[in-house]
Amino acid sequence: MSAVQHVGSSGWEDGRGGETWNSFLFFNDPDGNGWVVQEAPAPLGQR
Repeated sequence: MSAVQHVGSSGWEDGRGGETWNSFLFFNDPDGNGWVVQEAPAPLGQR
């Protein structure tokens, strides 16, 4: 699993992003499928 990353001025950068929806982590499952998890700004019921 990767560290939390965000899209910055020069591409992917480590750490949480300062803007809404701009924090991600990446991982591969046991079958080799690649996954991306994106942080949501609030629980679904509060959007």
